[in-house]
Amino acid sequence: MKSARCEEFRTPEGRKKAHDQLVKEGIDAFVVIGGDGSFTGAMKFNEEYGFPVMGIPGTIDNDIFGTSNTLGFDTAMNTVVEVIDKIRDTASSHNRLFFVEVMGRDVGHIALNVGVGAGAEEILIPEENLGLITENVGESITVLDRETEVHNIFPGGQPNDIITIATDKAYKVNNSQLFKKFFEIAFRKSGFKDDSTPFMPEGLILKVIEKERTLLEAIKINTSKKIIKINYSFKITE
Repeated sequence: MKSARCEEFRTPEGRKKAHDQLVKEGIDAFVVIGGDGSFTGAMKFNEEYGFPVMGIPGTIDNDIFGTSNTLGFDTAMNTVVEVIDKIRDTASSHNRLFFVEVMGRDVGHIALNVGVGAGAEEILIPEENLGLITENVGESITVLDRETEVHNIFPGGQPNDIITIATDKAYKVNNSQLFKKFFEIAFRKSGFKDDSTPFMPEGLILKVIEKERTLLEAIKINTSKKIIKINYSFKITE
């Protein structure tokens, strides 16, 4: 159909223009076939002008309330399963693991159903909180004359939203609860609102960097051989 979203229709002026055109052409009702965006626009249009609207859920995302399957959802699932069947041949012959990303906007209906149907080892969906993605970058930086192991944290899984953590593996420290405190103190400015606890390897956190800006950095470490406790002071960079 070559149809697409109309940015003008998002504005009151654009919707008035649409209403005037419908009246001019003698159209007294219309049928909307689409997904969440189309239905949202139709509902807004109906609320503003009382114009009769009928909605037919047509979206591969299957994210419209009131129907088991939207138009296009079954076709999308069968298409993805067919593609995965071909990928599996390569994965099996080369003994490799493949990650397959599918569409779905903010819902995981395609991923979940296709994953079950195609026999996926793991299925990741937006509805399931996966916490933070942690990556060992294989590099080191020096903090307080100590060589540290560097990890990157990706809040929300976004590749450009990186928080870098430097830890000293000489100390066997469980950073899970401590790291949550760091979020409360320093990462509020990054817009992180999740309560997830990231996976972090053992090691004393000495430095936290967000996009080349130092948030936390150890300036002093006091240790005791008799007490399993590490006290350290941080400076917080605004």
